[in-house]
Amino acid sequence: MESFVYVIFALCLTTCLANPTATTSDSPFTTWAPDPFCPYPSDEIFFYSDPDDCSKYIECYEGVKYVRNCARGLLWDEENLACDYPRNVDCKSRPNPTPDGPVSTEPVTTEAPASETSATTEAPEVSTTPAPLPTSTEEPVVTTFSPAHICDNQADGSYLADPTDCKRFYECVSGEAVPGTCPTGTEWNEKILNCDRPQNVDCPSTRF
Repeated sequence: MESFVYVIFALCLTTCLANPTATTSDSPFTTWAPDPFCPYPSDEIFFYSDPDDCSKYIECYEGVKYVRNCARGLLWDEENLACDYPRNVDCKSRPNPTPDGPVSTEPVTTEAPASETSATTEAPEVSTTPAPLPTSTEEPVVTTFSPAHICDNQADGSYLADPTDCKRFYECVSGEAVPGTCPTGTEWNEKILNCDRPQNVDCPSTRF
């Protein structure tokens, strides 16, 4: 009986050595790699033209590539690195998309209606100088902003304005706030979630 068990053991050992089980080092986790289009390592923000669309531009930050859209009616000026009116932009070989409808490139001005003057027989009012208001010696309260938790409970791809700077914004990616800066001459428009001309943006002076 012992001899039979020994023979079976020897056969199993020979088979296992002849056909070893293959092992794999495959991991379910993927390793992040910077986009080859973007400079890396670098903590600066780089802007490039989109070769396929003159109304878009590419932003690189820390090895990640983001494709941005100019505001409606504007095109990307690769010389000044800013969105501008079509008359000021040379798209060269980049396709220029046709807008959905007519877009005005001239500022709209309105004239104030002329006011009618009427004669009055009332005596002029006597103005008095008001007493000066008391001045406060308290120092203003300075508040600071940290983007560490600005993307908490926000969906991926959400865009949020920087409350301290009209030209900056944040994109939420996996709960992290990725900062972005609008090109020169534009500011972040919260209504269209894009960089836009300053005259189209309602930005308090406290955010500059």
